[in-house]
Amino acid sequence: MIEGADQINVRLANGGKSLKAKFIGSDATSDLAVIKIDAKNLPTAKFGDSSKVRVGELAIAIGNPIGEELAGSVTSGIISALNRKIQYGGSVYKVLQTDAAINPGNSGGALCNAVGEVIGINSLKLGISNRKNVEGIGFAIAINEASDIVDQIMKYGRVARPRLGIYGKDAVSEKNGNIKGVYVQEVIKESGAATAGIRPTDIIIELDKEKVYSFQDLLTITEKHKIGDNVKCKIWRNGNTIEVNIVLSDIVENK
Repeated sequence: MIEGADQINVRLANGGKSLKAKFIGSDATSDLAVIKIDAKNLPTAKFGDSSKVRVGELAIAIGNPIGEELAGSVTSGIISALNRKIQYGGSVYKVLQTDAAINPGNSGGALCNAVGEVIGINSLKLGISNRKNVEGIGFAIAINEASDIVDQIMKYGRVARPRLGIYGKDAVSEKNGNIKGVYVQEVIKESGAATAGIRPTDIIIELDKEKVYSFQDLLTITEKHKIGDNVKCKIWRNGNTIEVNIVLSDIVENK
């Protein structure tokens, strides 16, 4: 991430002029940051509407693979899938899948449609976390999703997300009648889960009256709410079902 840099320079495409930039804020989870440069009459990219993107449409990835030597490189492909839900860093992102080559320098660059509108932000981080030695699969955070992240960074300097406050994994407890849910590995201090009395080794089996079978389910349900919401949670502990109320809290990334 760009956060913590002593100096930020932005090199313009027309003529290679370099301008100093001010750091506004970032979101480590999505690998997005907002910076500001003081200049006039700069060209701007036009955002498209990622909800209108269709499978099979042209996808153009722009970036600087392996550094400035190949600055402004363009790779093309098609949109392979829409609204993929990728879990990363405790969050779920709606992403576009493409077969356009996305290399380290392309990460953070634009994914454009045939008329030059930005429809996504390329993310190598999401791709690596979900790729198992296969090629032709790249991911970009849908621009509608990225816009929401950028808006929060511009307003608050970071992204606020509702969290239960646990780290866990999918679990099936054969010793307890094949109880399925999310096994709690760690409870974050001062989180809603900690206040509610959730403990490591608990198995979350239901949240907000919805059955939980995986950590993905837990994230999906949580994302339907906002910070401060009080949700009912059922857990399996030592052979007993216990119901608690958890207030969703804003847990700062890298806290």
